[in-house]
Amino acid sequence: MTTKNNTVSVSTSFKSLRDMAYTQALAGDLIENSARYAIDNIQGFPESCPDESKALLIEGYRLRYNERLAPTVIITDGGHERTLKVEDAYMYTQQAFGALKTSEPILHEALKEIRNKTSAYCSNRFGDLVKYAKRVKSEGIDKPPRVNLNYDEYVAKRVESDYTRAKQFVNRGVRLNLDAVRKAGIAYEKAMQLAETK
Repeated sequence: MTTKNNTVSVSTSFKSLRDMAYTQALAGDLIENSARYAIDNIQGFPESCPDESKALLIEGYRLRYNERLAPTVIITDGGHERTLKVEDAYMYTQQAFGALKTSEPILHEALKEIRNKTSAYCSNRFGDLVKYAKRVKSEGIDKPPRVNLNYDEYVAKRVESDYTRAKQFVNRGVRLNLDAVRKAGIAYEKAMQLAETK
């Protein structure tokens, strides 16, 4: 499958609801096309994502977040003013970043906050991509028809569901008598059958 490349610039200053709706639709098309590109170019996506591919995606999300995030200005421990952006937060190895905690705690704290915000942003964008890719992949796939249960089947299914849930509670350490739960379910089923008017 060939994906046509489109260059799209999305405005975020709206003149009217109609203008906003057009931009929203454009953004929706953009993310859908991104999802199609990811499906075509990442093996196994969206069910899985190789580390190399995910690293490239995160790199792209960081670039965008760097554009969005206002620079952080701090006064370092040495008394110097320093402006920080996303790329500054990731220029350190994990070991060097950890060492800043004792050598330059103010810088470390500022970079840590940028890293946390960036990580949350990237995680959300990756989640969006996966969600849209799953939607794209499910297009045209017929969903199994919904089965409409009759009243007796509905009651039996509910009793079975309650019993299954009781077993789950027991597995988590809740003390329940499963025989009593089963008997209560049977009694409920009989009572509901009696309540049904023929």
